[in-house]
Amino acid sequence: AALLDKRDPQRQAATGDTINRTASLGVPTGNSATLSQSEIDALRAQIQACWNPPPGSLDSRDLVVQVRLQLNRDGSVSAEPQVLNRGSHPQFQVAAEAARRAIRRCAPYKMPLAKYDIWKDVEVTFDPREMYRG
Repeated sequence: AALLDKRDPQRQAATGDTINRTASLGVPTGNSATLSQSEIDALRAQIQACWNPPPGSLDSRDLVVQVRLQLNRDGSVSAEPQVLNRGSHPQFQVAAEAARRAIRRCAPYKMPLAKYDIWKDVEVTFDPREMYRG
């Protein structure tokens, strides 16, 4: 009995309907930091600099490509970018390959190292109408 720790617990476990209010840094399931809009815009700008959408795609909603991007701590691409959606437009495959090529070409990305757990695995939407709206 003398060896038991009689201090109050520092952290409460979440069970059922209770939520753990103790702050947790660096994990996606805790109260970790999120990317600010300017950091998201910075990533978008880095990719946009290397992206060449197919000609005539600026007004096509059928050429919106969603890509999963996995990064290493140094901003390099850790896995082949995965296209998450499909399109019926004849040039969708061309647009999808252009998006994947842009991700590989622009690496390494400059992102805040303190928020690595957030940006190590992100989804990017390539929309010709949004990327060039000014």
